Amino acid sequence: MDNPFDTPLSGQADWDSGLGANFQAIERGYHVTERAGQAVSSGQILWLNSGGFFFPFDPNSADTQPHAYAFTAAASGDSLTALAWGIVRSFDINSPLFPGQLAFSNASGFLSTATLGAPVGYGLSGRGILFNPAKPAAGGAAPAASLPGT
Repeated sequence: MDNPFDTPLSGQADWDSGLGANFQAIERGYHVTERAGQAVSSGQILWLNSGGFFFPFDPNSADTQPHAYAFTAAASGDSLTALAWGIVRSFDINSPLFPGQLAFSNASGFLSTATLGAPVGYGLSGRGILFNPAKPAAGGAAPAASLPGT
């Protein structure tokens, strides 16, 4: 199960707590659950390898692209639910971003305002980020909107 939803059991007396948690998860965006291939810190941008492991994203590598944003830490081998796209607020790691400012990844996989690689999202008020990395078109070609003359 990718989104971290609470599934209430039949006969449960308190359904409101589970529903409240589910609405908070929905509000954040879409989540992806995989395993950490090495230790991952909160606030790191991640890429997913072909074996199903998350690693910190390195914008200097031509072989990877950003896939998710870790809002929790995980040890190597642990299951990790990360944000594929959506909003994360109140992380101190997001504090260098101003609302509307494009966000990028530094070489360690943390948010940066330096223009390394493609943007991974933009800043929001309240130390937030809308994480929405650019996705390549089929075959690795640039998205149509970025091609000259379109």
